[in-house]
Amino acid sequence: MRIFASNVTAPGPPSEALNFCCQKQYFQSDLQKMHFQRGPTASAPTTAPSSVLLLLAAAKRYKVTGTGKVILRHPGKQHINEKKSSKRLSNLGKAHLASDRDLPGIIGNLPYKKIKKSQN
Repeated sequence: MRIFASNVTAPGPPSEALNFCCQKQYFQSDLQKMHFQRGPTASAPTTAPSSVLLLLAAAKRYKVTGTGKVILRHPGKQHINEKKSSKRLSNLGKAHLASDRDLPGIIGNLPYKKIKKSQN
């Protein structure tokens, strides 16, 4: 159960009120709304600048060639292989180029890779 500042009064000076609010009852945005001061020279809490993250799940699945094309594996070869023919399994083991429709999502997940907009 989350306790909000509107129905609970924090004890003591503002520094104790900040410690009271930091006990996993409030998110950082809630603390920024309250504008508590930690001391006479303290400023409002600041957030770190956001950085673009490389999604490791995407980095493991895609490989970018030297010419900027994206290579990935065919899905469907991990399990339930008894009913699949050997020709089908052989073709599933080969890598293929990503389609042009999948490229915006791949480019968004791999922002630091130099990927061509068209694979043809």
